[in-house]
Order: sequence, then C-alpha cells, then structure tokens
Amino acid sequence: PAVFTVEVRALGSEPFTVECSPASPCGATVFAYGIVADSVEVIIVEGGIATTRDFFPEYHESRPNGPGCEPTCLQATVRVNFPI
Repeated sequence: PAVFTVEVRALGSEPFTVECSPASPCGATVFAYGIVADSVEVIIVEGGIATTRDFFPEYHESRPNGPGCEPTCLQATVRVNFPI
C-alpha cells in the first residue's frame, strides 16, 4: 500500500510508531527499538482500518562489540505478512 502505519505496543514500554509512505518507505523491515516484553501487540493501520496481531517473542542475546564486551543486547523477530 502507498501509506500505512505500524505501531508496536508492550506493557511497560512507550508505544513505537512509524509511518511508511512513498516519501518515507519502510522497506521489508521495521525495527522497534527499546521494547523488551513477554508479549507485544503489532497494529497496522491502512486506509483507516486497523489490524492487530499479538506476538510472544523469543529473545536471544548478542554482543555487538564482541564476546565479553558491553553492551549485551536482547533481540527478537516477529513476522507480519502484508497485506494482512
């Protein structure tokens, strides 16, 4: 679609929202930084219609600066097929 919004919500975190459009394309991936939770809600709004999906991410640790170096990061991936 030409314009849509992706919002990620989790208990205890500020919602993460990004608008995707031809002027500001998201590509195939949207990164929601700063959210680590047992469950997340992903809301995609297109043409005024919201579709919601719940996910239970499984996190893995990574150390971008190498073993034994800080920081330790937690990462998870959820996949939403689009269009919904």
